[in-house]
Amino acid sequence: VKIGISEAFYEVDTKHGMTVTYIHEYHKVDVPFEHITVGSEVMLNALTTCATAQSCAACATLETTFNCSWCPNVQQCSDGTSRWKQNWITGKCNEPDNSVTQATECPNESEAALPPKTDKGAF
Repeated sequence: VKIGISEAFYEVDTKHGMTVTYIHEYHKVDVPFEHITVGSEVMLNALTTCATAQSCAACATLETTFNCSWCPNVQQCSDGTSRWKQNWITGKCNEPDNSVTQATECPNESEAALPPKTDKGAF
């Protein structure tokens, strides 16, 4: 028995007349079965992810454990494994020089584009 949650991205590819579906699982959380007993509660605290950043400057300065970068081609912040992975691939964001990791490299943005910080460092 598996108990947990996960997110996944799936990709459908057709080669040589055959359709293949790939499932890319990420952000997986497993709760070991031995920790589940009668009356147990499991509390999950969401991490700040790259997808929360709405601008290049916000992405480049986001305080998170993920390796975020901004892709000007698709106007999205990602670590390349989010639910927007297809956009990331289509926009060639994973290719060299197609993504930004430093706020000083952001095109047409200033400090005004940065969101206000909360006490937890996220916006």
